[in-house]
Amino acid sequence: MRKIIGIFISLAFVGGAFFMLNQEEPSTKKFIENNFINQDEKIKTYIKEKEFLTESIGFYMQFLLQTNQEKAFQQQTRIVQEISQGGFVPWRSQDAHSNASVDDLRIMKSLYEGANKWDGKYETTANEIKSFLKEHQMKDNLIVDFYDMNSEKASEEVHLSYIDAEALDYFDPPIKEAHEKLLRKVKDEVYFPEVYQVDSEKFKYQSEVNMIDQSLIALNSSLLGFQPDSFFAFVEEEMRETGRIYGRYDRSTREPTVTYESPSVYAFLTMTYIENENLNDARTFYERMKELQTDDGGYKSSDDNAHFFDNILPAIAEERFLNYS
Repeated sequence: MRKIIGIFISLAFVGGAFFMLNQEEPSTKKFIENNFINQDEKIKTYIKEKEFLTESIGFYMQFLLQTNQEKAFQQQTRIVQEISQGGFVPWRSQDAHSNASVDDLRIMKSLYEGANKWDGKYETTANEIKSFLKEHQMKDNLIVDFYDMNSEKASEEVHLSYIDAEALDYFDPPIKEAHEKLLRKVKDEVYFPEVYQVDSEKFKYQSEVNMIDQSLIALNSSLLGFQPDSFFAFVEEEMRETGRIYGRYDRSTREPTVTYESPSVYAFLTMTYIENENLNDARTFYERMKELQTDDGGYKSSDDNAHFFDNILPAIAEERFLNYS
């Protein structure tokens, strides 16, 4: 009997050791699935709140494409189809009578990519979104920020961070060229202007710059084939001197105005430097991003809360980095 018990304990120990060795490390993917995705597959913006933003759908679709999760992609497509009104996709699930072009473009391109990757059926919804944008939100070949259903009027501005270079490939060449021309006008500035006013043909500058927006503009500039070298020089110098990029900076002094860092900034910069085939600097931003990750795989704003945006972007960036490197 003692011999049998001894064998059992040994096997239990070996089995336990084997289990520990093969346990999955905490991942952002699991953190997202466990904390943000409801039973009905809708995506919470914050763990602690019940707000659902359309921007979450587009980013999640991009991640699902990267990780070959067609079933989950189908479910997000169904949600888009439920909330879409002939291609008009409200920017949030409740009390919204306007859309946001940045969200619509990201969803649209994801659907086209899904059609190419899996099934052509996704193209129907993508075409509806594109047609709505072309009919209601186009001025001087630029896609303006939003369309308001109540007033039946479109915005007269373009946030530069709303420009999606990959989505522009699905439009006629003059439309892509107009957006490229717009970004080229400001490529030599350390910090990009935030907004372009279409009628007056003037840019608007905020005194405090948001580095999420700045990094996203840099990424799309790179995707369009040109380098905003002054911005790149700034972030590279910041990393050399301080080892971090802060969330906001004063436009004039170039000094940080906050003490926090954003994992989304590092995610965008990682993807940008991968696009530019600069793996060395991409690794620098990626490693700093990973240092902000908590033991459960998430990127948190407090001990018990987190923002979906600040988790899905690192997840996307990590997939790209690991696949590239």
